[in-house]
Amino acid sequence: MRQIAFVFLLMSLLSSTLLFAQNNKMLDTSLQFDRCKGDISAEVCKMGQNRAYQESCISYEEWKTGQQQSKMPICVGTKFLGWCMCGCFHPDTEILSYVDTTSPASYVPIRLISEAPKNFQVYGWARGSKILAPIARKVGIKGMTNGPEDKPLVVIKTDRMPELSVTTEHPVLLSTGEMVAAKTLKVGQQLVDQSGKLIQITQIENKMTDLDVVNLMTDSADMISHLVVAQGIMTGDLAWQNSMQSEEDALLLRE
Repeated sequence: MRQIAFVFLLMSLLSSTLLFAQNNKMLDTSLQFDRCKGDISAEVCKMGQNRAYQESCISYEEWKTGQQQSKMPICVGTKFLGWCMCGCFHPDTEILSYVDTTSPASYVPIRLISEAPKNFQVYGWARGSKILAPIARKVGIKGMTNGPEDKPLVVIKTDRMPELSVTTEHPVLLSTGEMVAAKTLKVGQQLVDQSGKLIQITQIENKMTDLDVVNLMTDSADMISHLVVAQGIMTGDLAWQNSMQSEEDALLLRE
């Protein structure tokens, strides 16, 4: 009888899990907006998530999904209209990627990756990586977002890499191990490449673009594997955009 009761309980839990996945509006891709207008900061994303939950527009599980996947619910009172993702690269930004299981990593424009993300994996760092001793791994792509940007992009020029253009809130990894928004970067600060070697910022500009900006989210449970190599520079994906780590957490990379 105990075995029967256990099996029944297990089936009930599985049924509940499947029902949650089916009813979770934040997982429904048909409800995704192309992109929220403008670059939404991590703080604004969290405020939107919290407000939607507090006003009973989304459930607790949907709130958790938003937190984990960098999605902001769009609500009018208790009416759920859809959700969008935040942050982005210029569409010509090249991401270190794998086009098949046998070829070495190469740089591919993110706009091409966005056309068929399931055909690509990105070069990432594995759990246990430190800035001075990274461990390479291939990471799948969980989702992508694109849309217009109404603020100037931050154009980062360095001593040895092609210039990188990102939205103001896009996460960039400093050599100290801290992840910061692009708008806070200063000339003279040091970034890192995929091997952990230092890159110095020599100039920062702001430039408007008429093109849609693009971003991706890797398919990983570890924040370290949500780092991607853009124009030779270690940056964060959508998960980092919404979950900027504290300096204490980030400095673990440096040890």
